[in-house]
Amino acid sequence: MTTRRRPEFLIKTLRSIQRQTVQQFEVIVSDNDTAGSARPVVEGLKDERFRYQCNEEDLGMNASFNRSLAKARGEFVVMITDDDPVYHDMLETLRDLSVEHPGLGAYSGGCDVVQLNPELARFTLHRVGTNSCLAAIPFGTVRTFSAQEFPHLFFSGDLDMYLFMSVGMIKREIALAVKGMPDYGSPYLGDFAFTAGSFSRAGCAIINKSLGVQTVHDFNFGRKERGEMKTAALGFVAWMSKEFGNRPDWPQLKPKVERFVGQWMVLHSLFLKQYLKHYNVKDHDLKPTLRELFEIPFIRRLRPYYYFGGLFMAFQHLQADLRRQGLRRLGKPKT
Repeated sequence: MTTRRRPEFLIKTLRSIQRQTVQQFEVIVSDNDTAGSARPVVEGLKDERFRYQCNEEDLGMNASFNRSLAKARGEFVVMITDDDPVYHDMLETLRDLSVEHPGLGAYSGGCDVVQLNPELARFTLHRVGTNSCLAAIPFGTVRTFSAQEFPHLFFSGDLDMYLFMSVGMIKREIALAVKGMPDYGSPYLGDFAFTAGSFSRAGCAIINKSLGVQTVHDFNFGRKERGEMKTAALGFVAWMSKEFGNRPDWPQLKPKVERFVGQWMVLHSLFLKQYLKHYNVKDHDLKPTLRELFEIPFIRRLRPYYYFGGLFMAFQHLQADLRRQGLRRLGKPKT
């Protein structure tokens, strides 16, 4: 885990780990605040399994993650974000998966997305509170994927679920082999790169069950760092080329990777456009950022999705507003 000046989120996540039904674990917290603001949070829990280290300088999010990974001692590791609590049975579920499907390199569940801010929820067409990101298959279904097939399904979206880094465990030797979180100039998409790289080394088992949450709040990464989007898009594809370039199926996989990145950038740009407009942010850099993004050939092909996607989201928001107005007229509470 890495953290930086978010004690209110950190304590919730650490306590969720303490409540695990499997108690044999260690937690390495890499504090990226040189002032050591996370120290009283970690040491205040008085848990010998929690190991704290303060970085001598701000290493950046991904390098700080990797600092904690380098000190891990267990057979498996979970790269967990400091603002995303896990459910009490996460480790038990993943351990049981590893027993039932031995020899694989990674084991994972699904996650819920928790929206804390009603306005941010509206931008993403989510409900306030808990939103499931499971696949449209029976709850608890376990699927196994070979190293050969996993990246194709992951990048094409055929897994039909959101794989979240914080609810998956990877063999430590594999996490180290992919060198942890990538360094291509931006943390954008780093969790997806780590997941794709590590889950594709020795296959994986995935259960259709939520094991934790991704929390959407006012301080998530990615809103102020808009200028890094082009660097991230190009860097992600370049990193994937190094990771998968020696595979005979790379010519078939590469366009799926490019489309995955392009779609993510378009969706994030649509979110940013609404976010900046709603909060009346002036003199922002979204327009020049978009011009740079659409200069990239594999993103330029998706330009129509940006415009049509904006119209679709505007229509969805209009419908939601009309529903709320109708409920008010009927004297019912808003939901």
